Amino acid sequence: MRSLAIGVLLIGCTGCGGRATERGRAHPLTGRIYRVNGKIGVVGLDALLRAAAQADVVLIGERHDHPAHHLHQARLLKGLIDAGRRPAVVWEMITDRQASVLVDRPKADLLGRALGWDATGWPSWKLYQPIAVAADLAALPFFAGGIDRAEVINAVMKGARPQYPLPGDAEAALRKQLIAGHCGHSPGKLIDAMSAAQQLRDQRMARRIAKAFQRSGSVVLIAGNGHARADRGAPYHLRRIAPQLSTLSIGQLEVTAGQNAAEAYLEAGSFDYVWFTERIDDQDPCERFRRSLERMKRRHHKKAPASSPVSATR
Repeated sequence: MRSLAIGVLLIGCTGCGGRATERGRAHPLTGRIYRVNGKIGVVGLDALLRAAAQADVVLIGERHDHPAHHLHQARLLKGLIDAGRRPAVVWEMITDRQASVLVDRPKADLLGRALGWDATGWPSWKLYQPIAVAADLAALPFFAGGIDRAEVINAVMKGARPQYPLPGDAEAALRKQLIAGHCGHSPGKLIDAMSAAQQLRDQRMARRIAKAFQRSGSVVLIAGNGHARADRGAPYHLRRIAPQLSTLSIGQLEVTAGQNAAEAYLEAGSFDYVWFTERIDDQDPCERFRRSLERMKRRHHKKAPASSPVSATR
């Protein structure tokens, strides 16, 4: 059962993904950008870019399999370049195992293959390629900001915890998010491990951001929305590792049919700005997660000997 529990940890947010059949284009919030901190209100892309150009570090969140989110990331990166910035780009998706490729990296169309992207489990490189194309325009340096899954699981199993653990309220909110993301299928001890893993990932990204800043004087992070959150993501750790750096956090949120008020989506302290996008599918994420879990159980059942606990529970 321990290997099955590790498998649930590996599923992570894959239950949150889906096929890209875009929906919600007619929603009144689709395409709008909101300032979240201070006075909530709609702003234009130019205003967002002006604010981003003033920050040392810009963290741009995403739903990993959403095509529009990656086009927005590329557009923002290009806007920063046009404004005279030359940020380093830190990627959640790239780990130290792949970092040697970044030293003298190939152009965007060949980079995915060089990184072995198709074997990593991330959505297609074609979704991320526009970001690399924008970066190639100014030869921006890339940094690995991620941790291999095996590495983080091994660290958590050995009791590793972040240098700066989240305070009680932020930890509770993260746990609530993880429980919801795993649709109630994960016991308390596994949620503890997931919380530690999430914080270790955020800590790694923060440290790589600080290192990248020393080289380039500004940084853009490409990462999932949870890692870009100002209150409990990488910015939380960065404020403790490199408190002198200013940050701007941008979340990209999908609209929901019938939920037309921006305030229903916005949480104080979560992001500085939110860019609303269409929803790419209407499938229940918990149903996807349930099917992933069932497939995992079947695989473990086939591999286990007749007297094994996994076999017995079936």
